[in-house]
Amino acid sequence: MAVHLHDSEIISVQGLGVQGRAVRYQVKMQRVAYVNDAGTFVTFTLPLPGLRTDLSVTEEVVERAMYFLVDRNQSLAASVELLRELYQVETSPSALERWKTAEAEKLPSVGEIVQRLNEKKR
Repeated sequence: MAVHLHDSEIISVQGLGVQGRAVRYQVKMQRVAYVNDAGTFVTFTLPLPGLRTDLSVTEEVVERAMYFLVDRNQSLAASVELLRELYQVETSPSALERWKTAEAEKLPSVGEIVQRLNEKKR
């Protein structure tokens, strides 16, 4: 099975600024394509480490937003304001809610945590 370049697009990604100066990256997203064993044409975007291209931000921005929301227990609106004032990152409360939900879905369930703790006791 051979993988070939399919197409590309340039997106703008927000990063954390330094001393109130925002960082904006222009990133070329490369899509590749192949024909799978069933004969279906499949395309996908190559991942870029440190970037959340689905959200148009860096991993640092998501981590900082989660810090404000979870560790500091800030409201969505306050977290949006902090990101804007401190780092000039533009987002919305609804976007932060989606980010928080997506990050929470990656975590193990309560049952899985209990199971892991029980396994460690043995």
